[in-house]
Amino acid sequence: MSSLLKRLNRKNNSMLTEYQDPEVAGLQMELASLEFALTELVAEKGEALRKIAEFNAAYMANLGELMEKILHLRLQQEEARAAHAEDDELKKARNQYEEFTQQKADTPQVQSLDHEQKNELKKLFKQAAHKCHPDRLPDDKKEDGARMFQELEAANRKNDLARVREICQQLQAGDWTADAETVTDKEILRQRIESTRERIAAVQAEIDALAADETWRLIESLAAEGADWDAYFAEVKASMEAKLAEMERGE
Repeated sequence: MSSLLKRLNRKNNSMLTEYQDPEVAGLQMELASLEFALTELVAEKGEALRKIAEFNAAYMANLGELMEKILHLRLQQEEARAAHAEDDELKKARNQYEEFTQQKADTPQVQSLDHEQKNELKKLFKQAAHKCHPDRLPDDKKEDGARMFQELEAANRKNDLARVREICQQLQAGDWTADAETVTDKEILRQRIESTRERIAAVQAEIDALAADETWRLIESLAAEGADWDAYFAEVKASMEAKLAEMERGE
């Protein structure tokens, strides 16, 4: 065979190898777009949950001890009033005190970050979510992705920038190729597209539900007013101290 024919054969084989069914390419593109939209929503939800965790930690640091005193005093007063019989008010006071003390104990410590560090955390969390979120990974990587994403979420809620940086470095060093880049079976691609649409709807519903969360609404309200969290806590603390003084006087 002449050298010319050999070169032509190599070229034809290369063209055959590189050819891709346009329908497969279209399905892969659609899946990739949906996976991107999903992880964007996941990052949005993660940022909201981070802010809620940060606010709750700040609340406990500023007001937790004072609130515990108020609830404990209220419980003592109700116990003295209903010395020989339990009624609804006493049960309510006991439940509120026990629930708050448990919540106070369970509230994790959140690291303090400045504005620049929070922006970096938000950026890195989104980048990492796009790589390791299990809903965008093939079946053999979903378990590893779920474990990594769980660690990522936990670090994000604690404002643990150093840990999020470490996770990003681990992800960059590993193979986290998405389904949209590897799957070529049309039926599997269609199934993945449908399941990703369902996950998008589910995560969006979770984000919508956050809008009704009392803490999130307060955070949004303070942001809209341009109010500083420290100033808000100082104002609430003054009010709570006045309330405690009234209760101690028996008023």
